[in-house]
Parts: sequence; structure tokens; C-alpha cells
Amino acid sequence: MSDAGRLHIPREYRLAVGAIAAGLLLFCLSIGAALAGETQSLRLGDVERTYYVHAPAGLRPGAPLVFVLHGAGGGGEQAVRLYRWQAKADAEAFVVVGPDAAPAFAGRASDFLTNPRAWNDGSGRGSPNMRASNDVGFVAALIDELARRYGIDRARVYVTGFSSGAGMAQRLGQELTDRVTAIAPVAGIMVPLRPALPRPMPVLYISGDKDPLNPVAGGEVTLPWGGRFHKEPLQTLAERWRDLDGCRVAPAIIVAPSLRVQSWRACRGNVEVRYVLIHGHGHEWPGGPRSRLPESVVGPVNAEAYDATASIWRFFTAWRLN
Repeated sequence: MSDAGRLHIPREYRLAVGAIAAGLLLFCLSIGAALAGETQSLRLGDVERTYYVHAPAGLRPGAPLVFVLHGAGGGGEQAVRLYRWQAKADAEAFVVVGPDAAPAFAGRASDFLTNPRAWNDGSGRGSPNMRASNDVGFVAALIDELARRYGIDRARVYVTGFSSGAGMAQRLGQELTDRVTAIAPVAGIMVPLRPALPRPMPVLYISGDKDPLNPVAGGEVTLPWGGRFHKEPLQTLAERWRDLDGCRVAPAIIVAPSLRVQSWRACRGNVEVRYVLIHGHGHEWPGGPRSRLPESVVGPVNAEAYDATASIWRFFTAWRLN
């Protein structure tokens, strides 16, 4: 991603952007009447941040709160709706919020191609505006704001995210251990920021074995908006969480036709670290609608293999802060 005010856009992204916009519009219009949320703003210092929030009708105080962090180029509303978290919130009675990351260039409207949003995950990637964004502070302030507004249960605050949002979820899992109950990153990096955690963190990590942007074996990856980035093997990432959580014994391993699951359970505080690898799946939200990006960019989809939203919610419900 360029720091000079322009982005290098691969040809396949330019060709796909019209289809993406049309698909998102039709999807959101189709569910908008039944599933109403609202876009709000929150001032953090001298910066106005935006987020999309949905609370089911008749929600009582004491409900859980789920953060859904979008991928690079996306937005909070898109992630909440497209990954079906809004419908899940209605079915299970919790508040769901989709914050918006900072765009590449401040003072301009965000745009998928020319001014994409992405999270400050601690990796040093992205533009100066992204790297300077206080995203940890934004999430902490949102927890306080939504607790004040909806009376959420602060012992049940969960974070999931896709791609760039997965990297941010893992940063929050290290830096907000007193506020975040459990995390579920999907297809993103983990930047080690602390040698130890004051409190162990339950983690469900999900990715696909055909993901060209988050490869199982790691290596150099060409980023969609230009530049290259070295990614670690996914097993290394899972084992880093194992070590941070002090898991003492070998994982249980389940191998199915479409999945491989590793689960470490003998961990500090009785938390669990679970790593789910989906066979034949690329860089898409598992179980969600396919994006309009070409397979050459994001890889294939194994649509029936795994419902990430349902599985993540089940994982979250097992955990609460003491």
C-alpha cells in the first residue's frame, strides 16, 4: 500500500469492483427492512470514528456484546450483515457492533479500491494514517459506550474478525485481556505483542487450506493493494496462542473429510485454543455468501464445509470473565 496518496490496484480488482458494489447493495437491500441497525459515530480525541450497531427489539440489559471486525477494504455494516451476525444477534439476543477501521488516507471518503479501510494490527502494514490509528482505544471506548447505552454484560464481550480484522482481533486478545472475553479470528495474522498475558484468552482460529492471502505454510504474499508481506505458517500462529495460554499437553486432533481441528484444552484458567483448518477453502468468510472477487485473488470456496458464524457463537457462549 503506497504512502504517497495513490494505490497500485491489480487489474482483477479493478474489474471486480463494480460487481462487488452491486452485490453488496442487493444483499443489504434484501435484508435491510427486516434487520435494521444504525450507523453511529464516536469521538476519540480529535478523530471521529464510525461504527454500525444492531440490538434486537426488546433486548434486556445483561446481554452479550459481539464485535465483528471487517477485512481490508470493507466496513462494519458490510461485515455484520454479510457474515450474518445481525441475524444471529436477533436469534440469540445479543448486541452486535461493526466498527469501521481507518482509511488509507485521512480526509477522504473511504473507497474499496482507492481508499480502503484496514486495521492497525501492530504489524506496521498500511499507510501512515492506518499505522497511527488508535484502534485499541477505539474498541475500548466502544465497549464503554455500548455498556452505557444497552447495559451489556461486561463479562461477555467477544471479538471476531476477518483478514485484517482477524489480525486486529488477535491484537485485542493480547492488549484488552481485562475487557475482551474470547476471540475468534478468521484468516488473519497474529503479531506477538506481549511475552505473556495477564489473563489467558480463549481462542478459536479459523482458516482455509487454499487461501492465497493467508497460506497454511506461510511465505511471501502479494497484498491486494500493492506491496508484499511475509506471513508465518498457520501452525506457528496457533502454537503461539498455545504458549501464551500455557497449554501443557498435546492437542486433541479431529480429522474429517472437510476439516482438521486441533484443540488444546489443558491451559491456564481452563481456557481452550482451537485451530480449525477448512479443506478446499480460500480467503472468504466460511459459510457466508461469496464475494465477487475472482478466484485468482481469493482462492476457492468450500461453501458447505463450515458455518463460521454459528461455530464462533457456540464457542463464545462457553466463556465469561470472572
